[in-house]
Amino acid sequence: MRKLDNRTYIILLAVSTVFWFLFYKNNQIHLSVVLNALLLIYIREYKKAIKFAITYIMMILLACLFAGKIALMYIVLNMLARSIPIIMVVTCIVSGNSSELMSSLQKLKIPKPIIVMICIMIRFFPVLSKESVAIRNGMKARGIFSGWQDYVKHPFLAYECFIIPLIIRCIKLSDELGATAELRGLNADKNRTCIYDVRFGLKDVFAVIVYGTVIGLIYFGA
Repeated sequence: MRKLDNRTYIILLAVSTVFWFLFYKNNQIHLSVVLNALLLIYIREYKKAIKFAITYIMMILLACLFAGKIALMYIVLNMLARSIPIIMVVTCIVSGNSSELMSSLQKLKIPKPIIVMICIMIRFFPVLSKESVAIRNGMKARGIFSGWQDYVKHPFLAYECFIIPLIIRCIKLSDELGATAELRGLNADKNRTCIYDVRFGLKDVFAVIVYGTVIGLIYFGA
């Protein structure tokens, strides 16, 4: 992975979000996905770039399929597809090191409670996905909803069997992550030191300029 400074990703996320609200054409969203896929490729996250691109294409195709049949499904799929460009930039932040992120946020003079909240939240979602897989494997081991057909036949029961254990695990995970944060000294009065070399270099300036220029051309030219 070719690393950029986390402040670069935050700037790119802010720029992408602003233009995301300004985009009003489908072509602009399409090109935004291409731009963010190139960003992921630039930082050598090739698999994530391919996965997001395939997911976006599938959602667009499904939305077109349901366009004349189920209006609500079309709206939901279209909104999910439109949110993918933002998620792609957020992935750049989440996939990084939390210590580097905290050091970058400290240099931006962001209040410590907000920094702690962001770092815990970033650590929470990867753990949550692993817990979801564990719950799914546990259901399979007990012979509950072994195939996707069972989910279609009993959607409410599937929701109950999956969500309730997930909620209980979320409560325990929040306590564990909070205890870990205190153990690492996140509540200390002074700023934490960082062993990583966190600096805003020329490649970060290059990435911001190129990204801002291209997304501006997408807005005014597409």
